Amino acid sequence: VNPVILAKHVTTTAMPLEDAPDRSARLRLALHIGRQLAKDAPAEAPRAITADVVARCAAPPVLAVGVISAPRNHERRQRMRDMRDLLLAESPCAATMTFVLGHRSMLNAEERLIVAAESAQHGDLALLDAHDGSKPGVSHGGRAVAEKALAWLIHSVAASRAAFVCKLDDATMPESTRGYPRPPEITLTRLDDDTMPHLPNLVADLRALQSEVPNPSFAYYGVHVYRMWDWASAEAGGEPNAACGGHGDDGPPQQSSTLKRLYRLSRRGQRCERAAGPFPFPDGSLEIVGRGALEAVFNSSRVRSYAARHFRNEQPPFWSHEDACLGALLHREASERELPVSCDHQLRIRQVG
Repeated sequence: VNPVILAKHVTTTAMPLEDAPDRSARLRLALHIGRQLAKDAPAEAPRAITADVVARCAAPPVLAVGVISAPRNHERRQRMRDMRDLLLAESPCAATMTFVLGHRSMLNAEERLIVAAESAQHGDLALLDAHDGSKPGVSHGGRAVAEKALAWLIHSVAASRAAFVCKLDDATMPESTRGYPRPPEITLTRLDDDTMPHLPNLVADLRALQSEVPNPSFAYYGVHVYRMWDWASAEAGGEPNAACGGHGDDGPPQQSSTLKRLYRLSRRGQRCERAAGPFPFPDGSLEIVGRGALEAVFNSSRVRSYAARHFRNEQPPFWSHEDACLGALLHREASERELPVSCDHQLRIRQVG
């Protein structure tokens, strides 16, 4: 595979995973070009991977995917189920997919009916301790997305046995899977960067990571960027969205201009002198936490207390700065407790054509 550099992005042509000469060439980002997927689609719709199918799996999955969704996004969820079934037709136990909703906000009657019927049919919805619904100020977007993301990571400690846990948005999969039994022409929406995960390739890369890096269960895997977080302000009842110094798309492993700027701002007398970092964190386009890091960080009393405090807050300002804060929570626990967390940096890629 010959990556093609396109500004800050990388794309690659599709090829069988086993034919690649080394791991970096095997699509480290483990994504798949949508048109190739359409060409390879089976003539008939694949068998649905229901909760009963997952329950019969003999071993824990490699990857548990939590999809941050909203009550009315049932059509998106069904498209994602269709694509999951297609991608995992030959390995239905390799990964699981759960759709994450919140129960703290009162859903209206229509939303309750949608969620109840869908849950009874598919058994893959998780209603967690987070805000959601159409109530002003807590709708899907802003604080609801942030709370559901953190709630999913906390929930996964006990609810999943997967070696790795992933967080996605429900706008990740193709907009259309129409055309069965005729192979569909698939249009990708986004995994924050107009990409989608090819689950078998991603699972294969995570399995390779388990044998190639020290402490793989403490891997922090994704498209990393740099950020700083002012805990002194956030914990003193000030602005809960305490990121400091700006950000950019130029992340590890290079010594980026963003990193240099953040180091300057962290000096004594500068506006970020109290802030933690700079630290790398996955920017939302691909974010995976190993089991060891998940249990050590997101089951810690400090992180659980942080979540409970912000989830029950009924007066603004509300916490809504999702990805940087998740990175800050992990960075604080890892640095203060000397956890063996390793950042597995992926290239940013996009689908083109």
